[in-house]
Amino acid sequence: MPVIISGTSASKPYGRWVAQKPESPTARIALASAYLLYAWKGRSEAADYLVTDLQWQTFHERSELARKTFEEAATLPTQCPYWYAMMVNLAKAQGWSRERTRKLVEESYARYPDFHHTYNQYAYYLQKKWFGKPRR
Repeated sequence: MPVIISGTSASKPYGRWVAQKPESPTARIALASAYLLYAWKGRSEAADYLVTDLQWQTFHERSELARKTFEEAATLPTQCPYWYAMMVNLAKAQGWSRERTRKLVEESYARYPDFHHTYNQYAYYLQKKWFGKPRR
């Protein structure tokens, strides 16, 4: 699996880690997480209606790079429960449906019922500002 080290210096150590330990899911998850943070940096912290077309394009390209890297981690012989937590974070970034994201969380629960980080990410995903619904 090729390692793409993007222009950010933050992802370079993780890219080197993946190159040194290609079978490490943790290394790929860290690299994908760096790509996702880099995507948010490219989008800016502005309200969505203030984000320019170029910023949205940058965000989508970088979050797609993160998705591909997360998927590579999922194919490795050893798995890491943190993958699920970060995939929920990706789901928020990429606007996955509640159903698709819930299935991911249910899969996490079936495999790692005591791993609370996934639930924390899911709770954040379900906030009204993302994909939650207001209570009536």
